[in-house]
Amino acid sequence: RRDLRQWRDLIKSIPFYHFIYDNPEALNKLANEMTSGYYKKGDYIFRDGDIGDEVLTIFEGAVNITRTTVTGNSTQEVTMKRLHKNDTFGESALLVRDRKRSAHAYVEQNTRMLMLHFELYEEVQTNHKLIMRQMKLKVIRRCLAFETWEEEKLIEVCDRTAIKQYEAHQVIMQQGQEDLDLCVVLRGVVKVLKAIPPHLSETFIHHNKTKSKKEKNTNHHEAVYEAKTPGLWVRQRNWKDGEEPTPPPSTNTDV
Repeated sequence: RRDLRQWRDLIKSIPFYHFIYDNPEALNKLANEMTSGYYKKGDYIFRDGDIGDEVLTIFEGAVNITRTTVTGNSTQEVTMKRLHKNDTFGESALLVRDRKRSAHAYVEQNTRMLMLHFELYEEVQTNHKLIMRQMKLKVIRRCLAFETWEEEKLIEVCDRTAIKQYEAHQVIMQQGQEDLDLCVVLRGVVKVLKAIPPHLSETFIHHNKTKSKKEKNTNHHEAVYEAKTPGLWVRQRNWKDGEEPTPPPSTNTDV
């Protein structure tokens, strides 16, 4: 009997399928339908010109993607890419009308392969896009920047919106950087930081040190930001140069 939990965990570990990581219905569908196959060293999984009908992922082993080049009267097989565990290939045939393979897939080591039929992959991908559109709409409708927009325009925005994942402490954008993207937080916490003008640094340091001492004396946590020069930063928005900044709060803020 197929262990669906094991298959779901396996699919979630494959980078190519990360787009359905949080979609249990799609994961279950793939877990039920994905198959496996074994190829020996020296086999060809497919050749240039073959009709493609599967997306393939290496479970273990190694595969070379190659092409045959002709020089004069001689031919040579050139390796374009070497693939290993969790690498996925073969999906490019989906992009052409006749679905012909554009290269060879040569088995360099004995390899166990995971395979998913194109039709199922396209079905899951289409359904996932609809689910993601609804999720994006729900978030964007709550943004004041779009409160007067019509539904048709909001759907267009959703279809042109990409979801990116950032690790903790990773910088999304920097002050002074030219950026044409509008960022909306789907989940998590983002800190908005602003550089302190030099003539306000001493005032900020004084406030920060005073706050830290008070919090130590009252057995609270220390201030989130320690005074360090140069490059002082403060979680504060919409204060102008020349105004005296308020020491930053010690809790995270959703943006």
